Amino acid sequence: MNIRFHNTLRQELPVSIHKYKTVKVEKAIIPLTYFNISRELGNDYIRYATGDETTGEFINPDSISIPSGFYTVSSYNDAIKDALRLKGYGDRIEIKFLPESGKVNIQVKKPFVVYFDQKLCNLLGVKFQNTNLLTEITGDNPCQFRIHNEYRITCNLVDKSKNLLNGKHSDIITTFAPKGERYGDVREYSSEQKVAINQYDYSYVEVEIKNEKDERIEFNSNFIIDLLLE
Repeated sequence: MNIRFHNTLRQELPVSIHKYKTVKVEKAIIPLTYFNISRELGNDYIRYATGDETTGEFINPDSISIPSGFYTVSSYNDAIKDALRLKGYGDRIEIKFLPESGKVNIQVKKPFVVYFDQKLCNLLGVKFQNTNLLTEITGDNPCQFRIHNEYRITCNLVDKSKNLLNGKHSDIITTFAPKGERYGDVREYSSEQKVAINQYDYSYVEVEIKNEKDERIEFNSNFIIDLLLE
């Protein structure tokens, strides 16, 4: 039995699947078109304030929103500047990528303060949530502005008790190393790995595509996943 997911992660089942024992990914056509900045990810905004260096008081608290998209450090820095420029503060922050370490360097011009929430801190590779009283910071860890290391395709049909991945019960059917180097690249993947499925009376099949951190990837272009039940 073949089941195709075309720009959807769920398909209703018109017939019983009791006679089938395994599932595999026969084909997956996946583009490099996910977002690393978006409202859904909770990292598309930055809070900031201006201040008086003499009194130490901060005034005019406000925030900027960055359009959802796939960013490099450079393009993200440009997007921040564009958003701040509309507020009259276009040159107050500079984020640079340090290729030798994979970390970012953040410079803030006083009297100005920016506040990063935890999700944005994770993306930037920093452990703090604001740059108050700091004019230059280098990230603690390599930033995450990059293509994912791994695609993991999961399925609700999988019998986790019979499927182990790295010693743990899992609903992952298969994993792929992403191919391509640029946003928009499309590649085809396939797998011969068969995974046991539960013998339940399912009314639908649902898949997800996750990264190596088990985070769901939201693609923003056409994708296809073909499952084969045998």
